Amino acid sequence: MYPAFIDLKDKACLLVGGGAVAAAKADHLLQSHARLTVISPEISPALQQRRSEGAITWLARPYQSPEAKDYFLIIAATNDSAVNEQISLDAKASQRLFNAVDQPALCNFFAGAAIRRGHLQIAVSTEGAFPALAKHLRRKLEDQFPEAYGSLLEKLEGYRKRLMATESDAGKRKATIKSLLDSGAIDAFLKGDESVLNRRISG
Repeated sequence: MYPAFIDLKDKACLLVGGGAVAAAKADHLLQSHARLTVISPEISPALQQRRSEGAITWLARPYQSPEAKDYFLIIAATNDSAVNEQISLDAKASQRLFNAVDQPALCNFFAGAAIRRGHLQIAVSTEGAFPALAKHLRRKLEDQFPEAYGSLLEKLEGYRKRLMATESDAGKRKATIKSLLDSGAIDAFLKGDESVLNRRISG
């Protein structure tokens, strides 16, 4: 498996299923700014809420083959293995990205257990071998990478853009960034002292 992060902004994505697992998958897709359609005769209260917010399109019916071909990425979260297999066949026939919950043999990609801190994302995957372990490791990562990493990355992004605009020598840029990373300013920021980092990146 090749580890990659996929840009789903404004991409048409399909979620087949309407239960609690589907709702969790929907939240992850919406966080990635996907245009999400949910197909299921019934949907959970959480998905109903998403629909009332205008975040998803709900088609209140069973999946109809071969409609998976019309979407960039498809996730099957039903408890009907035959339906999941048909969706997999349709998706792969059109070279679409497909994942079926708890049926790794049907998948051509796996969604890792991920944490998000602003632009920072860290994901762990077992390639479907033992998803509970990936979730266990994610909880450990949540403790190691607090929310402050999101605001830290915002500051570093602005600093990098200014550096790219003012320093044409790639070697000097690399050395400057390494010096910043080794300076202790980031550790101080994460402990609540922003002043050290602000002095380093100002100007």
